[in-house]
Amino acid sequence: ANQGILETLFTRWADVDPATALAAVDLIDNMAQRRMVLSSIITSLANVDPAGALAALQKLPLGQQSPAVYGNIFLAWSQSDPAGAVAALQTLPAGAARTQAFQKLYEGWSQIDPVGAMKAADALPAGREHDEAVRGVFDNVATLAPSVAADYLAALPQSTIRNNDIRLLARDWAQTDPAAALAWLALKNARRASA
Repeated sequence: ANQGILETLFTRWADVDPATALAAVDLIDNMAQRRMVLSSIITSLANVDPAGALAALQKLPLGQQSPAVYGNIFLAWSQSDPAGAVAALQTLPAGAARTQAFQKLYEGWSQIDPVGAMKAADALPAGREHDEAVRGVFDNVATLAPSVAADYLAALPQSTIRNNDIRLLARDWAQTDPAAALAWLALKNARRASA
């Protein structure tokens, strides 16, 4: 219970004065509590100053730099400045923190700008990061803007993954707008029949 109170206190303090809250964390003797409070403060800071939150996190010893906190920073950053978040992401070394940041950046970006996020993810060089970004973006885009997802799928070459995504999109789209989903499938089938 005491741990939750301490975390809430420091998080609220960080909302008002992040620099002082960060400096005061050193007063916490229990290292596990200190790590939790630091994570909370940095995540709170990310909502108003993602670059500052990233700098604060990177000043910590490597053992205290949680990949999840990197993810929280880049999720918040993607909501206010996707281009800045992408630029900052490029400075991170390969590893769990970069992977987490990468996934959260594109996930968050696709929530505010599905088309822009899809284009940016698709423009990444082929490889693991491209595939992870496209997968994360596609899932959100299919929910938020199914017609954009349908257009994206139409441009992809025939593959098992594409066919699976078409099935998933049709299923999900039919739950929110059955008429549009049926029209899309009818058009898709008509194009296939004429090809």
